Amino acid sequence: MASAGARDFGSIRKLPSGRWQARYRAPDGERRTAPTTFTTKKAASAWLADVQSDIERNRWKSPEQVAAEEAEAAAARAETLTVRELAEVWMETIPSDNHRMTSASRVRRFINPELGDIKITELTRERCDRWYRDMEERLCPGAPTQRRRTYAALQAMLKLAIHMDWLDRMPLRVKGALVDVPERDPQTATPAEVDALAAAMPPYLQMSVQLAAWCGLRLGEILGLQIDDIAVDRATAPPLAPVVRLRLRRHVVQGRGTGTMTIVDGTKASDRVESVVVPPHLVVPLWTHVQTHARHVEPRWLFPGTRTVDMPCGPATLDRRWRLAREATNLEHYTFHDLRRTGNTIAAMAGATPGEMRERLRHKTSEAAERYIVSARGADVALAVRMSEQAANPHRPAARTESNPEPGEVLDEAAVDAAIETVIALVEKARGSGDIELSRHLVERLDKACAEAHELVED
Repeated sequence: MASAGARDFGSIRKLPSGRWQARYRAPDGERRTAPTTFTTKKAASAWLADVQSDIERNRWKSPEQVAAEEAEAAAARAETLTVRELAEVWMETIPSDNHRMTSASRVRRFINPELGDIKITELTRERCDRWYRDMEERLCPGAPTQRRRTYAALQAMLKLAIHMDWLDRMPLRVKGALVDVPERDPQTATPAEVDALAAAMPPYLQMSVQLAAWCGLRLGEILGLQIDDIAVDRATAPPLAPVVRLRLRRHVVQGRGTGTMTIVDGTKASDRVESVVVPPHLVVPLWTHVQTHARHVEPRWLFPGTRTVDMPCGPATLDRRWRLAREATNLEHYTFHDLRRTGNTIAAMAGATPGEMRERLRHKTSEAAERYIVSARGADVALAVRMSEQAANPHRPAARTESNPEPGEVLDEAAVDAAIETVIALVEKARGSGDIELSRHLVERLDKACAEAHELVED
């Protein structure tokens, strides 16, 4: 049952929900209720004190008056507000530093030069359609992802204007503009290609390639690492202990100007500290990198800058070195982010479940993690072999029983020859693919088949 408290001005009562409600008799004779409830009685009392003060100083306004004045102010603001000014208001509402900086770049490059000086009330659908055609043909040709994200930014700005009652309709309505059209097919590197790309980088950046591929780290997360972020987890049960983890406490975002950067707490996707286990084969090279290339005084960056050592290596510097490494290895089709995709593909081939991949890449859903899986070259051959193992293969001898087989169950010579030809073809295809893992897989299977054949002969 709600309980009420008597006061000189207004009243306060506790609701069944546990929150507090404030009411008072207004100068217009109406009984008014606070527009919100309060977590404490003290907060409700403070609100009533403010209302009483407004009444005594003749500053009180009814909710209807306040709403009318706000609508009038919104209309007046909309009459003069330009797209450029709206963009500034919108960017202040973006909580993520990384999102805000990338959005500012898109606004500066693609929106303000074309639409920035137009008043939002004068922005028509026809003008928006023409802007989008210019994006396709002149401003951002051949970059559908950039175009889609810029469109989404402008749409978000205009939605804010509608929410604030500065606009009463959406002038931006281009059909299909938000459809995700990949600019390129996703790529995944082999472990040998990862090693080659790493070797082509300067020594102080070679480990960045390995961490991207084998730990699934983003570029900014790698550059944000410090020595203290490397943790030895001795709580892991044998025989896996000790496990080395990387704690992702911060990431680096490229700034607006050349050579500028911002260090942001948390990862790109979350502002909390996350961690990822370093694969065992990478532990010794990682410690070698720490001893040789890391900064050993505060701040102890794992990849310190070459010009300003108290700052980490900048994203632009790493990207420039990466492009040179791609050219040197004739692997220009790989982006640095493809290394993250490579890591998830290797994890999938190692038998990782969707949940494990989601946790390792720190995605919110398994579907997001699965988008990072790309079929490895030569994997279709290995898959065909595994599928054949499950099939009722006419070239495979039937399971032996205690009784002698019927004459019709014995394979003829032609069938045996056909089986041998199939095996030879698979081996040749594996050799031609250049995939070491696939070749090793076939050899292991053939060894097993030979052992079983020897057992049959000996029996």
